Amino acid sequence: MAGLLATIVALILYVTLTPFDFNLAGAPDTALSHLLHSWPQRITWSFARDAVLNVALFLPLGVAGCVTYAHHWNRRTAVAFTVTHGFVLSLGIELLQYYEPQRYSTLSDLLFNTLGALGGAWLGLASRRRIDAIASAAERRGAPAGVLLAACWMASQLYPFVPIVRTARFSRGWTQLMTTPFSWVEIVAGAAGWFVFGLALRAIWGKLPWAWLALCMFAVPLRLVIWDRALNRSDLAAALVALALWCAIGDSMKPGAGWILMVAAIGLRELAPFDFSAPAQAFSWRPFAASMSAEHAAGVPVLARKAFEYGSLVWMLHAGKFRHMTAGVLVAIGLFGMEMMQTRMAGRYPEITDSVLALLMALILRLLA
Repeated sequence: MAGLLATIVALILYVTLTPFDFNLAGAPDTALSHLLHSWPQRITWSFARDAVLNVALFLPLGVAGCVTYAHHWNRRTAVAFTVTHGFVLSLGIELLQYYEPQRYSTLSDLLFNTLGALGGAWLGLASRRRIDAIASAAERRGAPAGVLLAACWMASQLYPFVPIVRTARFSRGWTQLMTTPFSWVEIVAGAAGWFVFGLALRAIWGKLPWAWLALCMFAVPLRLVIWDRALNRSDLAAALVALALWCAIGDSMKPGAGWILMVAAIGLRELAPFDFSAPAQAFSWRPFAASMSAEHAAGVPVLARKAFEYGSLVWMLHAGKFRHMTAGVLVAIGLFGMEMMQTRMAGRYPEITDSVLALLMALILRLLA
């Protein structure tokens, strides 16, 4: 639960402080003074909506914090630590938001964040035994690896997680959706990703009805309102194909089908359209060179997708009785071979990054296990 608590804190910081463009021209006491005098003058619909959102944002923190702290202290101390944790975190966020031009720092947010942490603490205290039992069973199924892989996949789908609910943004996204042609490579690769994402969720929850997987797939159309993200028809088709495969393939055969689909997906992404007639180009031995040179909003989703794909291959090989690092080496060798083949393909940038990333994911999965 400590790892879950740390993850929740990181997500809260990301959601509340994006895009991290701070202007520190003012003095710290100015930020505190602003916060103390920022209570809204009147109650509006916007105020009520923000209150609900701020309580909901800190509820998971309260649950995870109370369950974590209850393993070390008594019930009252665990609740007190959780509420203090929520208050201090929210206070730091509100002070930092004063220096972020696109954010608003208000005392009401601090109050409702703290109330959310308090409500989550009591909820965690009331359901602690059940949460511990679920967490223990999930750990036996390999849930930490499932959480890591599922998080990588969702990051590749929704990063940078910043919604822009504007008519013009939706209109541009819809026009692009209607005009982008289908790509059979992206349909196969995307379907493989969603199918293996379902296997990762099954490792977390134990069972995964098709309806829950379909609910997660709403992340695809959400890209219409995500800043700097695009949606095309291949993405929608890939999700539908994956859902059909999930319903058609029996539970005992799903791991094997996931392995075959992921190998096919990686092979197609790396080598399609299988034209090796271009003049030979240099191979880069500098890891992550292309990722570091790409724009942040474009590079992170690609890196997250590759981490998911290569990590899932290692994860499924480990389920087949391979050691994590042995599986990582096998995946890295296969990726290295395909990158070398890209030296004769036009428009490619062959480099060592994919092999290094596969080894890194194998190491992380081994540590989680």
